[in-house]
Amino acid sequence: MPTLWIVIAVVVAVLLVVGWLYDRKFGFQGDRMPSAERRAAAEAHAWNTQHGIGGGDGSS
Repeated sequence: MPTLWIVIAVVVAVLLVVGWLYDRKFGFQGDRMPSAERRAAAEAHAWNTQHGIGGGDGSS
């Protein structure tokens, strides 16, 4: 169901933006979610997209 993947992607994107803004405003608490973890999550998402996992082609 590709629509589910779109909803998940939007929720993840919103959470990332909110987390980034929170990190900018309260930088001293930013070590709770290091940028390395964010980068790893982004790379995992990119890998999944490249390999057709949740690609929205109807196969999922």
